[in-house]
Amino acid sequence: MTTETQRKLLFQLVKLFRCSRILEIGTFTGAATIAMAAAMSSSPSSLSSGKNGDNGKLITLEMDPKAAGLAQKHAKKLKYLDDRIDFIIGPAMESLVRIIKERPNEQYDLVFIDANKDGYASYFDFIMDNNLLSDNGVIIADNVLFYGQVHRHAGYDDITPFKFRADSPDTAAKIHDFNQHVSMDKRAEVVILPIFDGLSIITKRKQTFNK
Repeated sequence: MTTETQRKLLFQLVKLFRCSRILEIGTFTGAATIAMAAAMSSSPSSLSSGKNGDNGKLITLEMDPKAAGLAQKHAKKLKYLDDRIDFIIGPAMESLVRIIKERPNEQYDLVFIDANKDGYASYFDFIMDNNLLSDNGVIIADNVLFYGQVHRHAGYDDITPFKFRADSPDTAAKIHDFNQHVSMDKRAEVVILPIFDGLSIITKRKQTFNK
């Protein structure tokens, strides 16, 4: 779950980028969902769909029905957000395929990825391959340093991490692979911020043309 400071950062980023369309992959308790939706509701219309006259929409994907139910319960307490959040329950890739079928040509100003770590690269590729990110939009991927373990797989320290969780070595390796995958993708530019558990800020690479 995102920390209070991280939620405040997401809130400010949504306001800064004036997001009217947000896609979240991984709802969990809905803490980040509510923070982003609250900022979106107070933002002037913006990068992608605000021109249509609505006040924005956040679509959030969650595999676990219990977690999604808890998030919905929290969101309903804030009635001004109730019509701004769409919860979709099920495997994220299946939900993404469904989204592009039901909402063709829709783009998102911000995509927040905080889900199963072995799916990060697939989610990123799907977003880029299907042009889901608006031209000035941003993808934020959470946990990209994974408790300080990813740097070991990147060769900056002993490769043997301490085992605070049984799956930590495998998960750190998957996150490292994702970081490498994004950095080598010519469609994207990325910076990893060493804050919280590591945040990747990913944007579309701007095309340059010789005059």
